This record gives sequence, C-alpha cells and structure tokens, in this order.
Amino acid sequence: MSGVKNLSILIPVYNYDIRNLVKNLSDQASRLSIPVEIICIDDFSQESYKMVNKEVADYPYVCYFEEQFNRGRTSIRNYLTHKASFEYILFLDCDSTIVSEDFLQKYIAAPDAEVKVGGTVYTTQAPDDWTYRLHWLAGSKREARPATERKKAPYSSLTVNNIFIKKKVFQKVLLNEAIKGYGHEDTLFGMDLKANNINLLHIDNPVLHAGLNDFNSYLSKTREGLRNLHLILQMQDTPIHTNLLNLYTTLKKYRCIGLVRFILGLIYPILLKNLQSKSPSLLAFDLFKLKEFIDIEQS
Repeated sequence: MSGVKNLSILIPVYNYDIRNLVKNLSDQASRLSIPVEIICIDDFSQESYKMVNKEVADYPYVCYFEEQFNRGRTSIRNYLTHKASFEYILFLDCDSTIVSEDFLQKYIAAPDAEVKVGGTVYTTQAPDDWTYRLHWLAGSKREARPATERKKAPYSSLTVNNIFIKKKVFQKVLLNEAIKGYGHEDTLFGMDLKANNINLLHIDNPVLHAGLNDFNSYLSKTREGLRNLHLILQMQDTPIHTNLLNLYTTLKKYRCIGLVRFILGLIYPILLKNLQSKSPSLLAFDLFKLKEFIDIEQS
C-alpha cells in the first residue's frame, strides 16, 4: 500500500513552452485520488515565452509565478520546495514530455521509498536537423537507461529531473547553490543523498527529454559542467567516480597528463569537426571532454 497521500509537482521554467507538459499533468492529476498541486515558476524567461506560458495559470491544480530576476538552475529548485504545500514533491524540467498516460499513478503505486527516480528517454530516431544530433546521441546512449542499469550505481544514476522525493528529505539535503549554471549539480546531490543514507528506488517511469541543444550550445554547456565538476572536486573529500575522473586519475598516476594533453591539443580541431558533423562520435566526445577537463585542472 502506497504511503503517498498528496503531491506537489515542481517545474522550473526557462525559455520553453510548458503548455503541453502542464496540460498533461493537470489531466492526470484529475484522475488521482489524492490532492495535487502543480507549481510552475518562470526563472526570468524571455517575454515571448512568458506570454504563452501564462495560459497554464488557468489549468486546474496549477499555480504559476514569475521571477523578476534569474535565480539559476540550483537556486530555483530549492526555492520551489518552499512553495510546495505537500509532503511529497516531483521535480520535472520544463523541456520534458510525458510519455505515459499513468505517469503520476506509477509513482504513487511504486513501493515506498524516500526517493524514487523514474529516468529519461530520448526519441528513437535521430533529429532531422543534424545540428542537434550530438546532444541526442549522448543523451540516448549515456543518459537513457532502464532501471535495471541505473540500480547498479544508484546514487550516480540520477538527475533532479523526474525525481519523486519526500519534501523533508530534499530540504535536508538541498542542491548546493555554489554550483552555478549547467552540469553536475546532480552528481553532488547524489553524493549527498548517499552520505545521508537516504533510501533510493529506481523505477521505469521515464519522461522524454524534448529540449535538445544544437552542438554549439551543447559543447558550451558541457564545458560549463566540467568546470562544475572541477569545483565539486575542490569542495568534497569523498572520492567521485565517473569514467572521466577515473581515466584522469589513472593518467595522473602514471604521469601521462602532459603527453596526453599535447596529443589531444593536436587533434582538437579534428574532434570539433567531428562533433559538429552529421555523424558525431561518442569517442570524439569523450576525448573532447578529457581535453577540456585536463585544461581546467592544469590551469
């Protein structure tokens, strides 16, 4: 028997049309037997997005607010929890698409846990506009994983998008607002959940990541994420295990950093050309990230 008695759905909004997402959630909320609220806070988007998104304020169960300044990815999520009235909260990114007609019910019916992670999927077909294929490829191959795979490293296999969590648990841990911009706020959040022995359950209840970035934006956000990873390493005594960090540690152990940095510098233009092509390679993307991270660490 589920212990979920109520639910606050929290959606930070930034430069994206949320009408379809919120309409779907509102329709599903109407079929539940528990109280539900859907709180959307616009984090100082462009006026064109505000104009269309104001419509959701008229949907059932929805509260819509607009900020007068940009709080940023971590701060807006922490702020949203203070707006939530109920014991359980569900975080969704504004560029998510609901792919299941019983999406909310699946979370409520799942076994009790302090945190439930539903996962993310991408479209099965590559986008027609090839400038978005790098993001689609990396997301499809690296982020979109079933619960059976995510359970193998549960605290390293979560994102704040599509996470169902007790409000008091989230407010105990919170997102670290020292992490600015895009990337790896989830890494630190997972570490904090693990350090606090928070019970975590992975289930197959994904949302579709619809808001792809073109390769220039995606590479820029990747660099931003690597700078955040560097910051987390300076903040934490606990070892962080990612494929990138494990490789960097090995290269450092064998004193190969300088040589590898030199080689990657020579082939860097080739890597960029591949990543900005119609057929990007994940190997090229991994080498790009290694080169960028070495530069950050060695600067």
